[in-house]
Amino acid sequence: MSVHKDVTRDIARIFLHIYRRSIRLAREAGIRMVVAEAGENLKVFGRVRIDMPQKIYIGDDCTLNEGVLIVGRDDVRIGNGVTLSAYVVVTSASMESGQVRRHSQAPVTIGDNVWVAANATILPGVKIGEGAVIAAGAVVTEDIPANVMAAGIPARVIKQLQTFSERGKPQTLAA
Repeated sequence: MSVHKDVTRDIARIFLHIYRRSIRLAREAGIRMVVAEAGENLKVFGRVRIDMPQKIYIGDDCTLNEGVLIVGRDDVRIGNGVTLSAYVVVTSASMESGQVRRHSQAPVTIGDNVWVAANATILPGVKIGEGAVIAAGAVVTEDIPANVMAAGIPARVIKQLQTFSERGKPQTLAA
């Protein structure tokens, strides 16, 4: 009886793996079809929302995780090797405050090998330099230089990092 349960469990695991992989491949294909440009080896884990995709450019070897939202009212350029963790928001659209509220927009550029950790927000007009790490929950309102860690609201540089090629393996957000 236990052998039958083990075999059944193994078969169920195989089918679940095939199902999850097919869903991931369908999501990746869907994103490739709607964005202006998507590089090789795009990985999508979970539901990703893309608004106004005709101005979104995604480089090679990028990873988009569950709950990522990208708004492309103006150009959004995501470099090679970028990871957007769960529930990251990247938006090139905003609302100007003042007596009369108006929509505004400005391009967003994320350099190569950037890691944006969970729940971070990248606002319009921001450029993030190559190899930067944006901490979880950060709100990026101004440009971030290359090879630094930025955290907080608004995000500020908290640590200088080695260049991406010198790091060798992924770093954690521990200071």
